[in-house]
Amino acid sequence: MRVLAFGFVAIILTPATLQFALDSPPVTEAVQPPVQWMQLTLGRYGGEKIVVGRDEWLFYRPDVDFITGRWPDRDPLPAVVKFHEDLKALDIDLVVV
Repeated sequence: MRVLAFGFVAIILTPATLQFALDSPPVTEAVQPPVQWMQLTLGRYGGEKIVVGRDEWLFYRPDVDFITGRWPDRDPLPAVVKFHEDLKALDIDLVVV
């Protein structure tokens, strides 16, 4: 635990107060963009849902996992067939490229 004193105001820094401060919108809006920029440019880390590609292109991780074959143990064919049937009921053709 750490105590910061500013005149008549004292702030006790505990994990709970620090988390509360980081969760408040003004603090988040001030701190998050520079931290994300440093993670992206220095560490080439885009977060848990972003993959950083060549020339700092950003890709959505679930899409990359699907394309590269790291799909969860589910067969996507039944979902595609159902989607095709739903579109057909609306007289819309499904085009897969």
